[in-house]
Amino acid sequence: MRAYDERQKRWAIQREKMKGLALNDNMANWPAGSEEAAHYEDEPEQTDVGAGNNIIKIFEIGNLEQVYNGGTPPTFILDKPYHVTELWTYHWNDGRGAPAGTLALKTNDGQNFGPWQVRLHNEVYWVADINRTIPPGEYTVIDSDPSTLSQNASTGGQGMSWMFGYPAQ
Repeated sequence: MRAYDERQKRWAIQREKMKGLALNDNMANWPAGSEEAAHYEDEPEQTDVGAGNNIIKIFEIGNLEQVYNGGTPPTFILDKPYHVTELWTYHWNDGRGAPAGTLALKTNDGQNFGPWQVRLHNEVYWVADINRTIPPGEYTVIDSDPSTLSQNASTGGQGMSWMFGYPAQ
């Protein structure tokens, strides 16, 4: 059975109250390190960006389980070109978050995209506003502070990361 971190739970509930959002009935049962639940409520599921394009989640490495620092660089594959709008990483760091840094993408053949300066979301999420088309290929997310990048056994030690955008026209 997982241990629950009361301090983290109280912090998450207080943050939600400050944002004026309705609380879920099951919020009291959040396991330690499950700050992602607030992110999942906040993140765009699908947003019209004009010209018939809808923002979708292109990839996700994450879950609602307890997290630890020291994630390895997340990797993913794009099967076609995407216009990427945002790249997110999660830096729980025992509830302290981490100062904003940079995120970049690197292909398996060494081509670099970025780095992009991030903005903080809820003090623990790094969000890079990318707004460019990324070609198909195998990618690694380069995080400027991997020591605070959240991970756990269910991610295979990879840092938690999400990417949003839409298929390129």
